[in-house]
Amino acid sequence: MAEQDPTESDFQEVDTPAVEPELNPPETFAHALMEIAAEQHVSDLFISDQPDATVIRMRRMGRLREVRRLPLPYGRRLLNHFRALAGIDIADLSRPADGRARFRLEDRRELDVRFAVLPTVTGQDMAMRLFDHSRGLIGLDDIGFLEEERAMVERLLSAPSGLILVAGPAGCGKTNSLYAFLNHLNNGQRKIHTLEEPIEYLLPGINQSQVNVRGGLDFADLLYGCMRQSPDVIMVGEIRDRRTAETAIRAGTGGQLVLATVHAQTAPTAVQNMLAFQVNRHFLADALVGVLNQRLVRQLCTACRRLGAMPQGAQEDQTYYDAVGCDACKEEGYERMTCIPEILEINKPLTQAIVRGVSADELSDIAAQEGLLSMARGAMARITSGVVTPEDAAYVISDPQVRAIATYAMDARRQDDADSAEVA
Repeated sequence: MAEQDPTESDFQEVDTPAVEPELNPPETFAHALMEIAAEQHVSDLFISDQPDATVIRMRRMGRLREVRRLPLPYGRRLLNHFRALAGIDIADLSRPADGRARFRLEDRRELDVRFAVLPTVTGQDMAMRLFDHSRGLIGLDDIGFLEEERAMVERLLSAPSGLILVAGPAGCGKTNSLYAFLNHLNNGQRKIHTLEEPIEYLLPGINQSQVNVRGGLDFADLLYGCMRQSPDVIMVGEIRDRRTAETAIRAGTGGQLVLATVHAQTAPTAVQNMLAFQVNRHFLADALVGVLNQRLVRQLCTACRRLGAMPQGAQEDQTYYDAVGCDACKEEGYERMTCIPEILEINKPLTQAIVRGVSADELSDIAAQEGLLSMARGAMARITSGVVTPEDAAYVISDPQVRAIATYAMDARRQDDADSAEVA
């Protein structure tokens, strides 16, 4: 029997994917899967054993969809193939494991993939994070800042020394923002070092070092060594313990500009999370330049977006747009992911508040008085200008005004669908 040729149609979304026999070797299927994932700008792939099948899912523009169900024996052969490529022991399925592999695709593209495997009650769950080098280095123009937001970010980056925190939950684009900042600062006149886990992209002209926790080399150890190299700028992939926090603050007060990520829900709570590491409040207040907290949402296709009808009594300048779909966006209605930021620029009143040890709520109130660019404000600006839909903004931001417009937009769409059904 002739082999099936895996094509893009093999991976299109369907309502209830059926379990179908596979006639291709797992190696052929795996390569085709990576080609399609790269072509569709997929950020993550997931292959999970379930009781009756091995399921493949893709995350694209922040949304997860199931694309294929494989027979369990074939699915496990596919998982073992990926494990071998990533340098993960295929015999030990009882422990979590991680690895990396590079795929050479058509048109000389290279796709780096970070693997993480977890044992489950039904077999394995494999997560793959994809990094497509063909897409090039990201710049400040690619993040999605509005004019006022970009001006504030550039002010933060113009500081000769200090600590700039990039906050947010996992998957909100913190690393991309850090790379954009480094790209902006990398003018040939600064010595720049990065400390990462793992290194996601190679940055020309920048010294990059990778954490090796298993080998006893953590962020704090690398940071101590890095400071002896006389850098002008240091990027710390994540502040996750007291030693790293204290060392980053010391570097910021000692003449280096330090860029680092921290997990936090808001910019003020990012400050509180740093204090939770029991660092000295005075040193943190002295070092901190600013905090960028961000979320990622889908950006509407400008070729086909449609103006929605606001309810009676709405403000004249209050508008929203719906996704439609056209050839330019492959009928999806969206172009790419964009950022909604919250930016906190530290000034004297905020420095004094940090030294006093005020709560996150008090710090938020002071920040609002001192010109905090709030995420709700950024979301509303993007909704009314047609950058994002109200529903997508409400998906990542809890704000009454955003939620109210999102609720109206959803109700209006349901009514349109009902009216269309009646006409049909």
